[in-house]
Amino acid sequence: KMSRRGQDNGSASKRSKTGKDDDSNGNRAEQHQQQEKDIFLRMLKHAGVSFASTSSSSSSTTSSNNNNKKGEAPQVADPSVLKRSLERSLKLEPAIFPDFEEAMVGYLREHCYSSLIPTTRPSASSSSSSSSSSTSSSSSSSTSSLSIMFNNDSLVRLLLGVESIQKDLIKVLLQELLAYNDTDFSSDTHEAQIPRLLLQQLRWLDHVVDSEDLSNTLPEVLGAVSSPIKRELIACLPAILVDDNTHAPVLQALIELFKEDNQFTGAILDCISNLNLDPVMLETVRSEVIDMLQASPAESLPKMVEFLLQTTTTAASHNKQEDVREVVRALRLHLDFDFGLSSHATIISSSSSSQASSSSSGSGSSSQRKAGEGLVLDALKSSIRFNKEVMQAFLSEIESVESSVKHKILDVWTLVLLHTMPQCKKQVE
Repeated sequence: KMSRRGQDNGSASKRSKTGKDDDSNGNRAEQHQQQEKDIFLRMLKHAGVSFASTSSSSSSTTSSNNNNKKGEAPQVADPSVLKRSLERSLKLEPAIFPDFEEAMVGYLREHCYSSLIPTTRPSASSSSSSSSSSTSSSSSSSTSSLSIMFNNDSLVRLLLGVESIQKDLIKVLLQELLAYNDTDFSSDTHEAQIPRLLLQQLRWLDHVVDSEDLSNTLPEVLGAVSSPIKRELIACLPAILVDDNTHAPVLQALIELFKEDNQFTGAILDCISNLNLDPVMLETVRSEVIDMLQASPAESLPKMVEFLLQTTTTAASHNKQEDVREVVRALRLHLDFDFGLSSHATIISSSSSSQASSSSSGSGSSSQRKAGEGLVLDALKSSIRFNKEVMQAFLSEIESVESSVKHKILDVWTLVLLHTMPQCKKQVE
């Protein structure tokens, strides 16, 4: 019994010791995380960053964190000093770089919104108000609130100016978008604003350290985010891709999305129109758009027609007139208004009773087709009116038709549009 009792006591002491070891390991992990966070905050403080707080010393960090969670932007005395100080410190002490970066990521995720809005500058009036008398403190504090100076950049934007951490920080920002896939963007909350704020940080950066890596990362994010975020990301791409030599991966992803999901047709074509593409890449995109003309729904066609004519007339080409004629030939071949042909045939050849019966069946789809056809004609009208090359190309193509049976419905509508222009009226007649 004494032997068994001794064994039980020994095992209990071992369990107790093991529990203490686990507690000590957990404490050490917490201490390490706190040390990492302290490194990040200490370096920011040394670089002139502070947070709205009335507390001091030991309670300053806690108070500033609480204020920061409420959405108050950090205060940055001098943005240029912040960038230089962090860059210099990370170069002088490379061993702290992993801890600094890990703590930075944790901090930004914990205080996401306040790190994405413009920072403020400590004003002179706010410091003088603290030393004023109690009778004038209320008036001086109100003056302080009115004299707050805002920086143009957020804390995240300023950190992106530090070259040594920019590449990893960009990936963190893009990956953070995935956390908001289920967010209700119709609500007026900080959370609903964060995806747009995240993307704003990447727009028009003065310098991108690794633009090739950014261009390879964007297609992965584009395929993983929800539809509302995807639309925002597509709209921001021309401002994010500042290096014209790295467009290929993103352009390929946009073309694939254009083929798969027509709800993004307008956003994708607007984005590609604003990218500075070389003639070969632009011609590739135009060919893809032309191939999709017949298979695209009516509501997508106006934007496609506008894109084809606009990019042809504005592109730097040695033979622009021939390029325009090729696009016009493609439009006549593929854009035969098949989606509106049945309704027009009904209107022209049927009696009023047959018109009533046809309109009652599928009136919604018919009206949608007519609306799409009207928008296509509007796009053609704008291009013909403001681009002489397009006007001449259509006239030449129509005149070159050898037999009347080879005319397209598009030819008739184009002649009607051209007839409204005084300089073309006689030629059209």
